[in-house]
Formats: sequence, structure tokens, C-alpha cells
Amino acid sequence: PKMAEKRKPASAEEKMPESNRDFLEKASVKGLLRGAISKLIENRPEDPIAFLAEYFESADNKPGSNKVAKAHQELLLTHHSRPAFESNMTLAYQILSAPKNAKSKAGLKGDLFTELLTRILKEVPSDVSDLLLKKLLCYENEAIPFDIFHSGVMTCFIFLDYYAEAEGLFAVLDTSHKQEVDKELCDAVLGQLDTAMAVTKDDPKSILEGASKLRPDALAIAFNTAFDSLTHEDTMAKDEFIMTAVVMFSTKVKPLR
Repeated sequence: PKMAEKRKPASAEEKMPESNRDFLEKASVKGLLRGAISKLIENRPEDPIAFLAEYFESADNKPGSNKVAKAHQELLLTHHSRPAFESNMTLAYQILSAPKNAKSKAGLKGDLFTELLTRILKEVPSDVSDLLLKKLLCYENEAIPFDIFHSGVMTCFIFLDYYAEAEGLFAVLDTSHKQEVDKELCDAVLGQLDTAMAVTKDDPKSILEGASKLRPDALAIAFNTAFDSLTHEDTMAKDEFIMTAVVMFSTKVKPLR
């Protein structure tokens, strides 16, 4: 039988156990963890665990990872009303503007910009999002500067809040939970919503503020007037109510170009 080969004596490096610091350096996660803590403090989310999970997902730098998905994840780290959203917006723009390779130039083109806006609006029905996207339309190879990027992204996120408010308004009216309400009552409420938005500027934030400041007294008067003349002959479905409110918003929004 063959004699077992003599084991070479362990080197000094092999004898030394790997320290925690060496392990972190070797795994290249030290900077990632430092960045995660920094982002956590900056954004101060209500759910830190979920925030960190989203952060690590957006921090995936593997070759071929989707830039639009990464930019979107960065934007989802905090609500658009928080100051930290502005730095997240800048980073999202940098992610999308990064060159594909050493030969290509840096810069964001219209195709990726539109893809990002579409991804942001995926929570709402396509016929609803299409109405807004038409106002934010850019050419496929058009260079998108940061101010246009900022305006388009903010418009989409603010629209999501507005859409939720419109759904909330209909829920207040739909006491029977039948997904349809007397048309005269819906028309009265939509009329008050339109009036509240009429005094605002054409930037999305002002439109949302106008809609959210729908005066309770004006809404009560609208309810009373509508209830006095209810015929119960015609009804308005939820989809029609929401779409009417969406048209009001999109009409007020100024086109990007």
C-alpha cells in the first residue's frame, strides 16, 4: 500500500484565525453596511427592518442588474414628502445615467425615463396611468436633464397619493359597499373637488394640496344639496368616479415638454 503523503506544515497565515474585520473586508460588505446605517438614519423609516431589506435589494451591483429596478427601489426608500427623498432622487438619477460600458456616454435617455415612470405607476390601472404618462411623454433617445427627471418622478408619486384620496372619497360615499353610488351625489362631490383644485397652481404638489384641503363645510353642503334632489335613477360606478377625478388631475398637470 502507498504510504500517506506527509502533510506540509501549516504556514503562519494558516495558523492565524481570520479576524472579524478581515472577514468583512474580504466579503466587501463593510462599505455596504456603513451605507445602510447612514441611509437608515437619514430616512428614519417607520419600519426599519423592511427599509433595510429594500435597501439591500436596491444595492445589488451584480452585472446585468436592472438599472430601472434599482432606481425605483431607491425612490421607494422614503415618502416623497420627506427631505431625504431628494437625495434618493439624485442617486436614482445617477443610477440611470451611468454609462453601460467604457465606450458609451453617461446620461439618461427618454426610454429608461419612461420605463421608470411606468414602473412607479404600476399600482394603478393601465388606462389610468396612460392618461398621466401622455403628459410626461418624452422621445426614446431624448436626453433627460435632472430637472425634467425630478418633475416627472414627483408628478407620479404625488399622483399615487391623489389616486388614493379619490378612492377614499368614493369609499365615504359608498356606504352600501356596492361599488356604485347615486350619480347626483357623485357629481356634487366631484364638483367640490374640481372647485378645490381650481385655485391651485399647475404643479402636482399644489394640485394634491388643493384636493386634500377639500373643505368639510363645502362637502357637507354638497351632500345636503344632493340628498335633497336624489332620484336614485342613475348611479355612478367607482371606476367612472375615479377616472373623472384622474382627468381633473391630469388636466391640471403641465406637460414636461
